[in-house]
Amino acid sequence: MIKNKKILLIILLAVAIPSYAGMGHFYQAHFLPDIYNTDTCDWHTKLRAYFLHGSTTQGRDAQGDCTSILDIRGPQNWLEALQGVPAEASIESLRNTADSLVAAVQAGGAAPNFGKLSFDGTFTSNTLMLFLRQNLTFGLFATLLLPVRDLTIDAISFTDLSPDTGTFSKENSDWIILKDNIDRILNAYGINSYQNPFKKTVPGDLVGMIGWQRVFKEIPGAVIDLFSINLKVGFSFPTGSTLDPSEPFALQGGHLKHVGLVGTANLLIGFASYLELGLEVNGMKFIDKTVTRRMKTAVDQSGFIELASGKAYEKLGDRYGITPYTVFHPPFMSNLSMLVAYSYQRHTKKELCPKNTIVFDSAIVNAMNTEFTWSLIHLKLNYMLNYFPCIKPNIGLLVDIPVGGKHIFNTTMAGGAIGLNLNWSF
Repeated sequence: MIKNKKILLIILLAVAIPSYAGMGHFYQAHFLPDIYNTDTCDWHTKLRAYFLHGSTTQGRDAQGDCTSILDIRGPQNWLEALQGVPAEASIESLRNTADSLVAAVQAGGAAPNFGKLSFDGTFTSNTLMLFLRQNLTFGLFATLLLPVRDLTIDAISFTDLSPDTGTFSKENSDWIILKDNIDRILNAYGINSYQNPFKKTVPGDLVGMIGWQRVFKEIPGAVIDLFSINLKVGFSFPTGSTLDPSEPFALQGGHLKHVGLVGTANLLIGFASYLELGLEVNGMKFIDKTVTRRMKTAVDQSGFIELASGKAYEKLGDRYGITPYTVFHPPFMSNLSMLVAYSYQRHTKKELCPKNTIVFDSAIVNAMNTEFTWSLIHLKLNYMLNYFPCIKPNIGLLVDIPVGGKHIFNTTMAGGAIGLNLNWSF
């Protein structure tokens, strides 16, 4: 009877804590919750709660150089913002002004930065993650990860990159009109004021994974004393939020409502009981779908803000990464473990195939759809309070530090963890 109750409790935990993807987004780094686990005992349960905080004003552009977070796709070319966009009667005069000024610029004499705006802002993320690893039997296990993110972009402003003087400069009367009516133009196309902070609490995408792990310890005649192989596969279900079309600088919680296929492989080798070297590779392949997106309508448009909206067949691109890591277990404190890892993560270029090819040219739409990459250092400290045979509390500290990348926010995430290891004995 007691055994049945324990099994029922384990099943309830697996149902109550759904799994979310920790694969990361361009605004926030890839997360490593349980990369060096070697407990494969049948029915053991591991629970963790992580809280992470990060804030930044800097990102990285297409060349990997530091820039403001809202310039990672290039400065906003506001001069070209209305080109090719369906007309709106409420801003007809502004449209005529823009068309006239663009024609004058195309006739020659304008500096490359005329009509471009550099947007600044502060990005802040507070993330809560609940993690569950449930061992089954024969080396099988399930892992579950639930992130809930509170995302904010505020203190938004812009700098006019146009020359100070001259015919095509900050003094140009037509340009002043377009610049002073940014919100009016945005509102005409159903977009909020650029000055309004973006602030939302959003879930990620639900991921269910099943794994198999085999651990060899105290290997006779071998130089190493531990060898572990860990394989996981699963699905990413689109439960996370997508882009809000009314926000000029919107962030999504999930992978834009795409279903994904997820897999990881992890190898770990231990030496002298206190040093371990490991390698993890991960990947996610998304299933294409038809979506409604804001898209570019002129080849010279750049930046986050896009006015025109339409349906398109979206190929989201693939995600993959590689993480070599080292784990140190100090011999003077057996319950302490320290992780140092490097992670390279890449999301390949997405592609949109517009349904309305009269308004949207596929080459123009996809010209600014670029991949994003991360290079990260991960540091983690974990201590297990080994006072009880079946219930072992854990505390930890962790930090994820971006050291390179393209088209990303430079967001260092730092925080702590608390948890329990429930070593059931049936």
